[in-house]
Order: sequence, then C-alpha cells, then structure tokens
Amino acid sequence: SNRIEMDKKVGNARVLLGTGLTALTLFGFYKYKKIKGREEQKERERRNQEFGSTISLKAELQKGLMGQSAFIKHRHEADVRSVETCDLSLVKQGLSSHTVIVISGFLSEMQDEFEEWAQLIPVLKREEILALKWKSLDSTTFLESVFNELGAGKLPQVKKKFNDAKQEAKKVGKILASAIMDHSDFKNREYTLIGHSLGAVVILSCIKYIYKCQKKDVNIKNI
Repeated sequence: SNRIEMDKKVGNARVLLGTGLTALTLFGFYKYKKIKGREEQKERERRNQEFGSTISLKAELQKGLMGQSAFIKHRHEADVRSVETCDLSLVKQGLSSHTVIVISGFLSEMQDEFEEWAQLIPVLKREEILALKWKSLDSTTFLESVFNELGAGKLPQVKKKFNDAKQEAKKVGKILASAIMDHSDFKNREYTLIGHSLGAVVILSCIKYIYKCQKKDVNIKNI
C-alpha cells in the first residue's frame, strides 16, 4: 500500500510539473509574440510610408466612391457598418493589368503582409500584388484572452473566437467583391485571389457575392 501511495504521489508530481512547464512555455510564447507584434507593426508602418500605400475599402464604400446600390439591393449595409478593418496594402507594383490579391487567415492580423507574401514577388514579376488586411485576430490577443479566461476559472472560448472571425471573413468578402465590381481603381483588370485558412472564406464569400450580383464583366482569372 505504501508503494501504491508513493506511485500516486510521483504521478501527481509529474502531472503538476508537466502542467507548470506547459504554462511557462505558453507564457513565454505569448510574451515573445507580443514583443514581435509591436516590432512588426512599426516595420509595417515604415514600409507602407516608404514603399506603398493602403486603401480602406470600408471607408471608400461609406464615402460613396464605390457603387452602394448592390449593398442596398441585397441588404448588406449592416455588414459594411459592422466590419472594423478591410484594407488593401500594396505589396508590389505591377507592369500589367493583372492584380493578385493575397488574404491571410485566422490569427494573422498583426503579421507583416510584406514579409508573409514576399516569396510571390520573384514569381509574379509583372503582376500587381495587394494584401488584404482584415480583423482576423492576432495570436497575441488570442493567447491573452485565453490566459484571462483560464485565470478567471473559465473554459477558453476558442471555438467561439474562430466562428466570430469566420463571420467577419464572410462580411469582408462582400466588401472586397464590391470593390472589384464597382470601384474605379479596380475596374478593367483581371484578378487572381490567393488565401489560406479563413482567407479562403473571404474569397468564397467574394465570389458568391459577385455571382449574386450577376456581374459578368468581372474577370476572376485564378483562385
């Protein structure tokens, strides 16, 4: 019986040690991502000023520079108002009328889009490359909320956060579709849409909305 009791104590100690090491690892990763996120934000702002420009599709739509009739017809005004971020940043200027729009996925909000998609630049030599920035959450905020929920004795709402981001992706896709269909800067071009994770949901929502609006003159070349 003494041996059984000792084995239980050793087992419990191992569980506690494993839990402690896991918590320390997560906390270290959280601190690293927070610091790295701040550095990437500063670098992104510097590179935007030096190399390119950013356009807020939501602001453009609200100012009436894009055709709002489609949104009114299909009652998507609420989607436009509720979306927090829907920006296109220039990654590379193009030498043709072919625009490639790249869209990152879940937990990519604070990632440097230039660094993430730079590998496409040598491949797409003539195409313009634009990166879509949307509120997909960032890993630092996500981990912070998980720690806060654990600290409050609650089960982290991971699935809810993902589903909320998925709904946001669908709304962003409709705004992107409206830009492609109606904004003067985006007309008479052919498009390739590239995305991963929830970025694929943005693309699917975009294609569905263009189809719903029956815009046959929109040239989506590749997905």
